[in-house]
Amino acid sequence: MRQTWIGDRAIESILWESFRQFDEEFSKLLETQAYSQEERLTGFFVEKLCQHGRMAQNSISKINTSLKLPWYFSVRYQDMTRTEKTYGADMAFVLSANIRERMNIRKIILVQCKKMNTRSYPSPNFTFINSWPINYQQAEDLCNTTPFGFHFLYGPYTSSVLTRVAPARSVMGLMRATRRKGTIPLNQTLLISRPFPDFLLYDFIGCWEGDERDEAFDVIKRNLSEFSIRYIVHVDISHG
Repeated sequence: MRQTWIGDRAIESILWESFRQFDEEFSKLLETQAYSQEERLTGFFVEKLCQHGRMAQNSISKINTSLKLPWYFSVRYQDMTRTEKTYGADMAFVLSANIRERMNIRKIILVQCKKMNTRSYPSPNFTFINSWPINYQQAEDLCNTTPFGFHFLYGPYTSSVLTRVAPARSVMGLMRATRRKGTIPLNQTLLISRPFPDFLLYDFIGCWEGDERDEAFDVIKRNLSEFSIRYIVHVDISHG
């Protein structure tokens, strides 16, 4: 396993394994809820992620008994309910990392969530198609708000795709390259995206991705009608 600034492979292993288990559980749920819209699925997403965050902290607490300085980890969310049409982003992920005598940092990313395309014919059952629907203007608005805009692309468990994370700018570039302004195909998407557990631990918590500017956090504070956010997900990690 690669190492982040956390510098403790046991802690990183607990976090990554928790995120992996979450991703598998959510992707299995997606298969049973293939008919659901992204809004409902994203509600399931944040609830289950918080559940697995609590499981990770329980495992970390067992390790803390042998450490001089304890680690704490949590995931919680706020539902900023608006109607679907007003969302500028489905989720804002806010990282707060407070490590004694080492770092104290806050970062934010904005996220649009998309479910893999489905069809219900020729049989009455829903079948997943190897592509995701993308609103180009929505992606462009996300990029204009922050350089750290991402798409969470929900995929079913049986496809081994699960949840992929792709930068919004890369998604726009792929649509321009394929001349498809309304969809992105699976094969090309795999080249510009990362598995959710890797992204959350190594990129976001690892502090390679995220906006530190006050302007980015102002989007949350104002939650304006022209760019409102449905869920705010707080990821907190501290040591000491």
